[in-house]
Amino acid sequence: MNTRKQNEFTGTLPISARPLVEAVNVDWSIPIYVIHSRQDEVFRIEDAVKAVELLSKRKASVELKIVEGVTHYGTYGFIEPLKEAISWIRRVWGQF
Repeated sequence: MNTRKQNEFTGTLPISARPLVEAVNVDWSIPIYVIHSRQDEVFRIEDAVKAVELLSKRKASVELKIVEGVTHYGTYGFIEPLKEAISWIRRVWGQF
């Protein structure tokens, strides 16, 4: 999750991303929707869960969607979770 240029975006949607230490130690002005697989072999689910918990404690608007049975490189396995994120995107943009 990149914390720079928050004023240029209305939200961020990291997928199978490595949580950055600096990302959980800043104030977020935009909402965050994290999609991460329990079977990700590159970035551990525990790190994503911990980052979301820390962001929540800092009062960030953050949601976590945990995916089952998809590896880090199984990009097609993220199609349905991305479709489910459409309602979040609409809510964040507030224009649909």
